[in-house]
Amino acid sequence: MGPEEYVVARKAHEMEASTYAGRLRDAGVPCVFETSNDDLRVAMLDAAREHDARLIVVGAGSTSAGPGFLHLGSTTEHLAHHTDRPFAVIRSPIPFPEQLAVAVDGSEHGLAAVRWAASHARPADVAVTPVTIGRGVRSTKELIAAATDIDAHLIVVGASPVGDVLKRRVGGVALKVLHDAGCSVVLVPETALDRPDHTTRRTW
Repeated sequence: MGPEEYVVARKAHEMEASTYAGRLRDAGVPCVFETSNDDLRVAMLDAAREHDARLIVVGAGSTSAGPGFLHLGSTTEHLAHHTDRPFAVIRSPIPFPEQLAVAVDGSEHGLAAVRWAASHARPADVAVTPVTIGRGVRSTKELIAAATDIDAHLIVVGASPVGDVLKRRVGGVALKVLHDAGCSVVLVPETALDRPDHTTRRTW
């Protein structure tokens, strides 16, 4: 689009976001509305660090056609790889989650996922179902099948730290769950163990 059309579209988007932020504040959810000229992926991560966010939340977004981005938009996948705090990908429509499935595999990031799920389930009366899985990507089918069986609104899975030559933050299991799950997903990086979350209110 041309420069004038871009300005109009940007202002319309800012107005929509500002209105949504106002609705959140009216509902009692503290909210700060900000704009940025940076790449969205950079701006989101910077804002999360600046405000010490307990959770980054995005919509599932549109499907990207590029290799490696088969089911999620590239922005969502980039955030999943680079976040240092819990990251939620919401597939709409979603009710307030009453059933939650959490992956348990014996790893440190698996432990982080369990702790995050427990801390958010207690104050909101959410039923948590632990699902024991293996370390391989094939185990994602077991996790997704178990979540489907209990009609889970949310899957919580740990995310392994950077380790391979591609400098990915997210291991194969977590990434495949993000791509293949039909419900919303929260990735909890291992570093979240060092960030105690004292949330005691519903934030969904």
